[in-house]
Amino acid sequence: MVFGPAGADDAHSLPATAAAVPPLDAAFVRDCEARLTPPEDTHTARLERLAAALGSDRLAYIAEPGPSAAYFLGGFAGSQWKASERPFLVAVTASGDGPKVTLLTPAFEESRARLIALPAAVGAVATFVPWAESASPYATLLAALGVDGFVLDAQVREFVAAGLRSAAGVRVDALALAAASERVRRIRQVKDAHEVALMRCANVFTLHAIRRTRAQLRFGVSESETRAILYKEMGDLGLKENGALILFGENAALPHGSGTDRKLGPQDLVLIDAGGKWGGYVADITRTFALPESDIPAAHKRVWELVRHAQAAPAALLERSASTLHFRQLDHQARALISHGMRRYGVSPAPAPDYTVFTHRLGHGIGLEGHEAPYVVQGPLGEETVVPGNVFTLEPGVYVPADAEVGDDSVRGLGVRLEDVFVVHEAEGKLAGEWLTGPVSEWGDV
Repeated sequence: MVFGPAGADDAHSLPATAAAVPPLDAAFVRDCEARLTPPEDTHTARLERLAAALGSDRLAYIAEPGPSAAYFLGGFAGSQWKASERPFLVAVTASGDGPKVTLLTPAFEESRARLIALPAAVGAVATFVPWAESASPYATLLAALGVDGFVLDAQVREFVAAGLRSAAGVRVDALALAAASERVRRIRQVKDAHEVALMRCANVFTLHAIRRTRAQLRFGVSESETRAILYKEMGDLGLKENGALILFGENAALPHGSGTDRKLGPQDLVLIDAGGKWGGYVADITRTFALPESDIPAAHKRVWELVRHAQAAPAALLERSASTLHFRQLDHQARALISHGMRRYGVSPAPAPDYTVFTHRLGHGIGLEGHEAPYVVQGPLGEETVVPGNVFTLEPGVYVPADAEVGDDSVRGLGVRLEDVFVVHEAEGKLAGEWLTGPVSEWGDV
């Protein structure tokens, strides 16, 4: 997902035809609203999984405020405590009595830190450790923890990591530490039912906003006007921290282009890549479509169909897989299909993996962050095994800039991407999957 600025707020000049889009099911909306309050034991269970992953009471997990701290503690997200040169650190350790939470805070900020509401069960096992301006925050924390080593969250800033390593004394065995780090890293990659439900809400709401936006478009509308309409629709649905990429015609041939605020013409496709947050969880959906009155070249429609099949193929591979499946195999399935299909337009495939027109990975994990592990890509990152609870995007695309070297001029200046979020389950001992939205089934579908 690429976040773009809201642009000019002049959507009032557009026809209000969004009423033609069927409303969301009222019971579904009520359920989404109820899920904004997590189950009572959510964060206790996560802390217990984290403590078990550490595998020793001589190890600590250390993070800064951000997605991981919010995941495990239910508080201290980056939006609640902005990072500065003064470290505020969250540490979790295991003990015979269960997980323990230590919150290292600048001494003069302790009162403010205590105002952040933690779930009662987390607050009951939390201890605040203030550090004075004249002291080392890292030595202060490690002395309070009394551990031999620590696992750092991936988003800990380098100067904080260096300070902790410098202050550390005896280290645990390097192999044991690496194994613990790997176990901790994988915790957030497996989503529970509550997380999946929140992501379903975020994605369904985002898609509904895209559909309502499409219904209000007309020839002559600009990219910024379209973005303004979409942001209003997303905000009206209660989505937070909304972001969108709006690209018309040849602008869509740049996957993460910023657009030129061009106006929509009869032969243009519209690409909308959007997502908002519901309960802290992110949506990510891309649709490429045309207005009903458009005059879209036949070659563009055929490429759209090719991308549609490339999105469905990895999901079908997963569902028929009888053995271990790696993320690289999903990418290969979609990429090979696009490489073969684009030959008819004079696109010469490159050695595998072929990034000639499908220029990016197939997808990425999603949750509290728009892009997180696992990654649906060939190469080392794609060697991870697909497991139940993985949630990721499947977003194949074809991008042919106007100046591309292709044999068929009919596809120059063309960009098509389709994206939905996919959830992996287990059924009768085999992998199974579920789309949170979509996928599109035919030309004209959004």
